Amino acid sequence: MPRTPRPARPRGTPLAHALLSLAFALFALGALAPAGARAMLVNQVRPWSGDTGVGDPLLTVIELYNDSTATVNLSGWTLGGVTPADVIALPAWSIPAGAYLNVFFGAGTDDADFSDGVGSWYTGPTSYGLTSYQGEVALYDGVPGTSTIQDFVDWGLAAGSFGFAYSNATAAGMWPGGAFVDLTGLSLLAQIARLPSGYDRDTTTDWSELELPYVVPMTNHHALQLAPRDGTLQDTQPTFTWLTVPDASDYLIEVDDDSLFGSPAISATVAATGYTPGSPLADGGYYWRVTPNGLAGGPYPRAVYQFLLTSTPPGPGPARAQAIYGSAPVPQFLQHKDARLLCIWTLNSGGAQSRPGCTEAAGAQGPWDAAHPATAAHIPGCNHCNKYCTRASIQMVNAKYGGTLLQDEISYRLWSTANPGPEGDLGHDIGAWPSANNAFGWALKGGAVAEKFIGPPDAPIPFDSLSTEVDGGRPVLTVIRPPGWFHTVVFTGYFQLFGFRFIYITDPWPGRTGWYVHSRMPCVRYYMIRPDTVRGRLADPAVATDTDGDGMMDFDEATPRPFQSSRNSADTDRDGVHDKDEVRQYTFHRNYHAAHVNNTLAFADVDGDGTRAENDCDADNDRHFDGGEDINGNGHFDAGETCVLRATSNNLALAANPIVAGCAVGTARPDVTGGKLHAGSVYTVDLIETPCDPPPANAFLGAAGSIFTDGAGDVAGSSFLCYPPGTYRMIVDVLGTGVFDPDCDPIVCFTVDAATATNAVDRIEAGITSDGAELSWWLMDGTAFESFRVHRAVDGGAERLVTPEPIVAAAQTYPAKFAWRDAAIEQGHVYAYRIEAMKGSGSEWFGPAELRTTVVPARLALRGALPNPFQRSTQIAFDLPLGAGQTRVTIFDAAGRRVRALASGALAPAEQRVFWDGRDDAGGDLAAGIYLVRLETRLGARTGRVVKMP
Repeated sequence: MPRTPRPARPRGTPLAHALLSLAFALFALGALAPAGARAMLVNQVRPWSGDTGVGDPLLTVIELYNDSTATVNLSGWTLGGVTPADVIALPAWSIPAGAYLNVFFGAGTDDADFSDGVGSWYTGPTSYGLTSYQGEVALYDGVPGTSTIQDFVDWGLAAGSFGFAYSNATAAGMWPGGAFVDLTGLSLLAQIARLPSGYDRDTTTDWSELELPYVVPMTNHHALQLAPRDGTLQDTQPTFTWLTVPDASDYLIEVDDDSLFGSPAISATVAATGYTPGSPLADGGYYWRVTPNGLAGGPYPRAVYQFLLTSTPPGPGPARAQAIYGSAPVPQFLQHKDARLLCIWTLNSGGAQSRPGCTEAAGAQGPWDAAHPATAAHIPGCNHCNKYCTRASIQMVNAKYGGTLLQDEISYRLWSTANPGPEGDLGHDIGAWPSANNAFGWALKGGAVAEKFIGPPDAPIPFDSLSTEVDGGRPVLTVIRPPGWFHTVVFTGYFQLFGFRFIYITDPWPGRTGWYVHSRMPCVRYYMIRPDTVRGRLADPAVATDTDGDGMMDFDEATPRPFQSSRNSADTDRDGVHDKDEVRQYTFHRNYHAAHVNNTLAFADVDGDGTRAENDCDADNDRHFDGGEDINGNGHFDAGETCVLRATSNNLALAANPIVAGCAVGTARPDVTGGKLHAGSVYTVDLIETPCDPPPANAFLGAAGSIFTDGAGDVAGSSFLCYPPGTYRMIVDVLGTGVFDPDCDPIVCFTVDAATATNAVDRIEAGITSDGAELSWWLMDGTAFESFRVHRAVDGGAERLVTPEPIVAAAQTYPAKFAWRDAAIEQGHVYAYRIEAMKGSGSEWFGPAELRTTVVPARLALRGALPNPFQRSTQIAFDLPLGAGQTRVTIFDAAGRRVRALASGALAPAEQRVFWDGRDDAGGDLAAGIYLVRLETRLGARTGRVVKMP
């Protein structure tokens, strides 16, 4: 249907406006359109200015389109650019309605015959400021200026060019100030074109990249349709894809064996930007197009692409002659660190934190070991991703053949032999040939891979070799040589037409996937696959598994990549610090020793005893237990923390004083006090009568008693026998190994003598019986006291007398045992009993004896966090009744996203507690804010809130 001409923007005097009105009337009659009407538009731009020559398909091209129903004569019309000197006078040709004029910046043969709707005009050798990185084009109906500008487009990477043409366009109200078509992420040979919705306005959203092979002509193509391209397909149910068109309500997809679409095999209206046929198409030639619906101002140009569908690969003969296009696609993966494997990587940039991860923004430090997102905005600032192209390219081919390898795992294969230590075995920021350590062949499960070298230097890959491989469905891993560097990519397609040859590159770097001229793509070497041997290798499960939940993958903790920790224990040395946090401390050790060179992890053995920190609970050799360092795991010494790399780590200041309470006459037992140990723990103690000298290392330790600690790591109680006079040596088995570790296990000595080993009332004990609690004690001397009274305190409260009538000390043989039952006890409390021994007008007190009763909660409850709010860590308490079954405790952020799994599995019915260090599953320190705690069991779920302070 005919197109209604669009009003021009008013400008100039009232007389000029009247003339414009007359011009529009002439348009309606099909007359010659005057130059003042806005009928011609810039339709496409190929901003490539690196080549010259007759008919060169890579010349800079500006395509103009007559967007009216009348003929336009270009006499006096010009094209303008960044500077006033960038001016091209157009030929005085008449352009029919709906026709195209391709302006080529170079030498060639002009074509002024528009019977086919297309003309070509060559400027001859010229200089014009257009590149793929920035540029601007304005179309004028006279000398360049604000009053003559008819159309404009500006493009660039970080910003547009904002030159002379831009100033005219913005002054005329034709282009938004500061706007440009952003080419970031597009191919190096970016070519921009209008979307179908872009013919009635001037905004950057009207434009996108025209993803076509760079051949002549550009005419009647727009940026909408993406795939499939013109050529041969073997997929009988191909997926058709296209771009989103602003303001479109939905899309009509048509596929037909007739270019006029008289009887389409597919005609479907869909809301999505893709369509896959529900049934296979028969072999043969097809045309396809997409029409956005709901757009104002139509009709508009529509691209018609064609493809040859064959269910078998093209071979010799006529079918091969038709195969001007071949494709062996692979899934694209941008190069990035894609696993949580520890990267102990040296960045020689100085500074306190000398091993940063990726940089999300200028000056920002990312996570040092986390997997990093594969986004175009992230990768350019990511040192973990730099020179990672070989890993990503191998991963693409591995995935095509059914493999699931991660880039970090491939990186380990490339570098574990050359750099066997943990620091360099992932090879971040180090380039690698695909054949290193047979990595490419290994990724294809031992498949035969032939490495071919290109000669002379900077020559392209043999086109026949490429097309043969691609026609067989095999991509070609290739190392190309852009100026000054090497880069690994995958060749996945080819195209040849009119004597020109192009290759399709799937590139692991953002913005570089696309078509390139074969002759201008220098290669160094390429790798051809023998198909009968190929299977994609699956990823090692240890790469993504963290058995002990310490933040290090099992792959890190297993041979041959151990950090001398254990994947079955999150805290190998039981010092209260996860193994990964200790690795992190040494990784960032310049915070503590600025002069030390970051060359290996040797510094992890701080005291030089041959044992790394994860296995050494006294890593700084200060004879004190290394508990509690780097509580928040950020690798820095913060207020309230101690650090294993400093000589100020926690002092295990234990003492043992003999007491006679609860012991027979002539004996005493040790009363242990002090700290710091791991909070809320029980430690076995070896105790023998001997001089206070340490035993040999690894000597066997007995179990004479135990001590237990409170929430601060201080000794809160103990259980020991009574010993006669003598000198005793006590050893706390900190690691629970049953053998003596001179760096970890503290030695405490005490002496029992006759003066401290005598007491009239002794051996006070409390225990649970079927009738309640039983309190017992011994009277050593019958002349000492006449009677006894019992006092009781519950849960640390005030004492109350619980024996209204005194218990008489009747005459009998001494020492004599006395007992009293307390039937008024309940589960879940702590009872402390003291004995008041009466004689005459006075009394003496003995005890206390403590009794703790446990309780199985009657109902499911989330009792909250302590402390709350918190800064570094908190404990979350909850009650599990019988029947709770599998239990999960999870932390969510305020937006409802899961950030940390604290517990998962079958927990005992009891009052339970779990510890949270304020970090996420990846080990990163979470920001201050409100977080939700979710308790889930078979009996139901509970939710609470905890606040993390800065």
